[in-house]
Amino acid sequence: MKHCSIRNLIPALFIVLLLTACGDGKSVSENSYDTWYVESGVDMVRTLKTMPSGEIGCLERGEAVPIYIDDDEDEGGTMGGSLVAHTIEYEPAPTPTPIIGEDGEIIAQNDPEEAEEEEEGEESEEAEEAEEQEEEEPTPTKEEEQQEQEETEEQPIPTEIPEATPTPEPAQEEEQQPTPVIQQANLRIVPEVMPAIPASYWNPCSQPGTIEDFYYTSYDSLHFDDKSRELTKHALVYLPYRYNEEMEYDIMYLMHGLGNNEGWIFKSSSNPSDFKNVIDNAIANGEIRPCIIVCSTTDNFSCDRTRSYGGQQSTLCRNYHNELVNCLLPAVETHYSTYSTGGSAYELMASRDHRGFGGFSNGGLTTWSSFLYCVDYFHWWLPMSAGTNPNTSQTGAVVAGRDAHSFYVFMATGTADGNYSVESKRAKDMAASPYFIENSAADIGNFSFRAMAGKAHRDRSAMEYIYNGLRFFYP
Repeated sequence: MKHCSIRNLIPALFIVLLLTACGDGKSVSENSYDTWYVESGVDMVRTLKTMPSGEIGCLERGEAVPIYIDDDEDEGGTMGGSLVAHTIEYEPAPTPTPIIGEDGEIIAQNDPEEAEEEEEGEESEEAEEAEEQEEEEPTPTKEEEQQEQEETEEQPIPTEIPEATPTPEPAQEEEQQPTPVIQQANLRIVPEVMPAIPASYWNPCSQPGTIEDFYYTSYDSLHFDDKSRELTKHALVYLPYRYNEEMEYDIMYLMHGLGNNEGWIFKSSSNPSDFKNVIDNAIANGEIRPCIIVCSTTDNFSCDRTRSYGGQQSTLCRNYHNELVNCLLPAVETHYSTYSTGGSAYELMASRDHRGFGGFSNGGLTTWSSFLYCVDYFHWWLPMSAGTNPNTSQTGAVVAGRDAHSFYVFMATGTADGNYSVESKRAKDMAASPYFIENSAADIGNFSFRAMAGKAHRDRSAMEYIYNGLRFFYP
């Protein structure tokens, strides 16, 4: 059944369509009535009214017809009022369902409207009876309520004994405890006294790593921007035991001091130094995570150790950052399996938390110079016995505005080193700076300074510092 909703009208709407057959359609006739149902918003109005004959003319099934509002009841039985819409479609009134007797004859007509009214009447009678029953129930007196309560109390105790509820201990006044220090998830503490490399670590390990020769293309660092002179340079790369290209490895880049080259701690791929054994044993014993170590050189003439720097060693150290991020890093980290997904600047920066750079003596100068330009590429820094005049304001300006824990500087030297006093002053200046936080039990901070007792300015001392630095960076 289709409905026509008319908003904001009087509750009752009366519609009569006077329809008779006219060709394939129906026309207006005083003798033919079909009932239309109009939803008034309150109830369904099903009152028959007549409309003026000839008002609509011939109409096909599905055509629109006028709807009239009955402004008042007409005694004459005609629809007065105003035409308000042409939105209704023709549909015959529901046909009564015949009731068949046992002999097959029709004995009555089941009017759907009457059946619906009967159902509504029955529901109404049931509701009234329920209300009367509720009213007839007497309100219990106080004596009856008391008697019912006594009967309830006299009920036998159930045989099943419920579990006893533990009696809570009386609350005691809590002693005021000091507010705990919230430590960082990656908190690591640098020991006040750096441990020496265990004597057994200098011996060959049962799980040895390997040293590889690695060649890459770079340019003369004195004229790096114009790339006027191309160089093929060499580096030594340490790979841990059972190096697996399917795994990701942390990586550390190390730089030698004045008069030395890329073989300063590992010597060569064919005849490695005993420092390789130290790294092998530290990894095998779980002190250092398996990692890759790269030793390169600032020498502008690659591996020729006899060639003089010509007084330009400081310039080569200060300029090395160009080769470092533009040539060495992309070449190494697209060849070996590190946390970087490629050799672009973006990919290298994204993996900086797994990369470190350090150097000894002039390599320490290279480390501080690279820090000014490459802090976006490295999280971990290991300047060792740099011996350069400290410029804390310059290094502070580089990290100003950064997350204080987005980098870490592990400074190391020996008390017998000629650069000890210079390094000590640098550490004091950094501690007084607003940009540097000393490592402590409460905060990993972003820098620490340790001096090993009796250690002089020698490569063997640098090996001790590297061992301790790696234990802190990649535990």
